[in-house]
Amino acid sequence: MNKIYKPLISLIILLIGGVFFLNEHNKQNDLESISKPITSYYDVGTIKVREIKIYVPYVKEVKIPIEVKKENEYKGYNITDVTQPSEIDELSLRRYLDKYPELTPISPTLVENDNRVNAIFMLALIRLESGNGKNCVRQNNLGSVKCFYSGEFKEYDSMSESAEELIELIFNQYISRDGMWYNGLRISDINKCYNPKDSNWSNQIIDIMEEIHFDILEINN
Repeated sequence: MNKIYKPLISLIILLIGGVFFLNEHNKQNDLESISKPITSYYDVGTIKVREIKIYVPYVKEVKIPIEVKKENEYKGYNITDVTQPSEIDELSLRRYLDKYPELTPISPTLVENDNRVNAIFMLALIRLESGNGKNCVRQNNLGSVKCFYSGEFKEYDSMSESAEELIELIFNQYISRDGMWYNGLRISDINKCYNPKDSNWSNQIIDIMEEIHFDILEINN
């Protein structure tokens, strides 16, 4: 009997040692995963064990980077829907407006209302209608806005006041479905009532928006 038990005990010890060795070997070599067999041949008394396979998996912990969206990630504009926000931040807009210092005071207003009317669209409209803030039709009138009753161009105490009223006008009367001059959310739709005498108005706005868009991308990079 001892002749049978002794080889069995030796075999068990050998197997345990093999498992421990293989596991340590995998860790040292920094393997992602393994599954390799250990093959041995033994005679145990009258019983011949031809092959013993041991599979020892070892999985290394892998850290997968998580992509985090940056706050105020700049999107730009959409000519088919001016309600889509640009996600521009005030710092980028102020840096862009260094070229047009007269318009710098309106940057907070544009950013604050970006989720209502796209800030890039509003800035393009203001640049076109006011000659980049230098040629307003009346005092601080950035959008060539007229008084509803008299038809005369309005005057404002500041450009910020003008910008705020202009955004309210566009939002409530031009891009809201119950607005008096609503035709759709495209810039060409707004053109029909905002400046019906100039069918090229929307194309001029789009050209300025494209210029603003690429300038801001360059600033951010």
